[in-house]
Amino acid sequence: MGIISEIFKRGKFDDIQLAVDIGTGSVKTASFKINQDNKIEIIGVGRSLIEKNSDEEGGFNKTVIARAAKKAVREVFWDQEPPRFQPAIMGISGSFLKGIASSFKHTRDNPEIKIEEAEVANLIQKFEYKALEKIKSDFIRETGWHETDLNIVNALVQETRIDGWQVDDIFGKDGKELEFKLFNTFIPKINFEELTSIIRDIGINPILTTIQMLGVTGVLKWEEFSPSRDVILIDIGYESTDISIVRSGILEGIKTFSFGGKALTRRISKTFGVGYQEAEDIKISFSNKKLSKAVLNKIAKILEKDFDTWASGVILNLESFSKTELFPKNIFLFGGSSHISGLAKSLANKKLKDNLPFTEEPKIDFLSFDKIKGISDPKNFFKDRGDIPLFSLARLLPELASNKKEISRILGRVLRMMKT
Repeated sequence: MGIISEIFKRGKFDDIQLAVDIGTGSVKTASFKINQDNKIEIIGVGRSLIEKNSDEEGGFNKTVIARAAKKAVREVFWDQEPPRFQPAIMGISGSFLKGIASSFKHTRDNPEIKIEEAEVANLIQKFEYKALEKIKSDFIRETGWHETDLNIVNALVQETRIDGWQVDDIFGKDGKELEFKLFNTFIPKINFEELTSIIRDIGINPILTTIQMLGVTGVLKWEEFSPSRDVILIDIGYESTDISIVRSGILEGIKTFSFGGKALTRRISKTFGVGYQEAEDIKISFSNKKLSKAVLNKIAKILEKDFDTWASGVILNLESFSKTELFPKNIFLFGGSSHISGLAKSLANKKLKDNLPFTEEPKIDFLSFDKIKGISDPKNFFKDRGDIPLFSLARLLPELASNKKEISRILGRVLRMMKT
């Protein structure tokens, strides 16, 4: 984690850190300080919409994303040019950046011998190669592209166990069975090149680029809603929805399907014969219940089939997760489109227990800022659930900086070697 410590050594803005969140509909930035008690203090927030016409399909358009990112970065630095190569932590939508969890076990021939770095390094290298082979195979099957069209962005050791017991530090201990849970983040090569171009245009130095959902998972106050650290998270964005299952605090995977707030705006635009921006305003007024009861009921009826389509998409993607274990009983919605009236209700109406491995009908709620640990936002810069990924990125930085696990350093070294 030496590279992360460099974020504390700067000039003009030497006490200010930066988080950049690239979604499908906007780019958001946050400047913040890390206090001595390791608590985050938010200094400012920048927001900029990614300009697209109403008929443009989702995609990684580097020109419009870079334009939005530059605007959001300048805004967070009070309309001044930020320091060149400003270190930043970046979160990317699951529509662009992909992630997959892998679990591996190894039975040692001599369990009485203390575990040393060389042994673990060899295992991590072997397991990471296996994980990447599966990623490549799935990538080729799902896209029809070649494996050389894939770039691994980073990798994380989520958990280590010895003989079934979770341990933070595996070294110097003995035991027979070792288990490693890894999480790899990857991106299509064409999008990687475009992301690199965007980073160069913005002038920042990303010390970590991660998938948004991983950032959220890493900073939750589990004790407030799930001591067992089990939850289903659903991030409803502008063009897509990301779904993840977390068990024992471990992110098991992320599924993404193309449905977000934009689909509802299009429906309103087509039905009422109004322009896209006017339809967007109507959708927001509908969500905030700032229309007459008659109009609210009419729009709810118009969007009913779309709500049902979204809920069916959630079920279909949840079904693609392993069914060997029961699903967590808590479902939390967040993201810029999670506030749209009707989505949560449509999911509840599906009677999820009848379709999926729940022991009881799950509780569907909205993820709130008070469920994220260690952040002070006295000026209320964060407005709604769409800011939660950015909020979480800010908190994730000190979590990573304080992570001194030797095994993380080993995995980083193995990944760099595999990229050469």
